[in-house]
Amino acid sequence: MGNCQMGRKAFIIYERYYDFDEGRIVSGGVQTYISNLIPLLCEAGYACTVFQYGASNQYMEMQLEQCTVKVVPNAKIDGSYITKVVLDHIAKDFDKENDLLVFADHLLAQENDAVHSLSIQHGIHWDIRKDVSRKDFHMFLSKAKFAYNEHKRMRYVKHVVCV
Repeated sequence: MGNCQMGRKAFIIYERYYDFDEGRIVSGGVQTYISNLIPLLCEAGYACTVFQYGASNQYMEMQLEQCTVKVVPNAKIDGSYITKVVLDHIAKDFDKENDLLVFADHLLAQENDAVHSLSIQHGIHWDIRKDVSRKDFHMFLSKAKFAYNEHKRMRYVKHVVCV
C-alpha cells in the first residue's frame, strides 16, 4: 500500500481521483486536497490507498509514488455512488482500531465502525440566509433539508475538516 508502509493504513474514499485511461491524477479541488493530504499521512506513519467508485465489474489498481489507487467494482450504479459497496470492499483489510477512514467528500460519508475517521467538507454551502422572504421560502426549505442531511452525515465520522 503505497511507499510509506508503516503499519497503519489510511483508506481514502473519493469518486474519481485517478484517470486510468489517461494515466494521471484528475485535475480538481478535491483531488488536490487528497494529493496534499497523502504526504502528511505518510509522514504520520500511514500507508495510503485511495478507493474510487467503479461503474463496471472491472477491478483496477495503480501504484503511485506515495499511494495506491484502487477502483472498487460495481460501486457506481446509474450515476449514483454506492459507498456501502466501497466500505464492504475494504472491510477485510481495515483495522477499525488503528486505521484511518477518510471520506474525501463529506457527501459520501456513511455509517461505519472506524475509531479514527474524518470527512472533508468543501465549503459552507448549507448556510441559510436570515433575510428569507416569502418568495425564497422554497429555497429556504431546500437548504434546511440539506442542512439536516449534512448534520446526519457529520455524525458518521469522528472529525470533519472544512476547506
